[in-house]
Amino acid sequence: NPRDYLMAWLQETFDEAPIGIGVANGKLVELLTSEDGVTWTLIITSPDGVSCLMVGGEAWRQLRPPLKGPAV
Repeated sequence: NPRDYLMAWLQETFDEAPIGIGVANGKLVELLTSEDGVTWTLIITSPDGVSCLMVGGEAWRQLRPPLKGPAV
């Protein structure tokens, strides 16, 4: 499976693991990052299992989710 190969490569090479997942236009979108935030990668996987590394970068920072409820 190409996705399994790509995920294993990102884990072994950059110590990245998924931190976010979603669906866009019928495709699976996954955001991976290293625990220390040094690297990050965005991949897209089609329903037939073909994965594509879309973009990668450095210096990832996790932001707090927005507060829910009425604005004060």
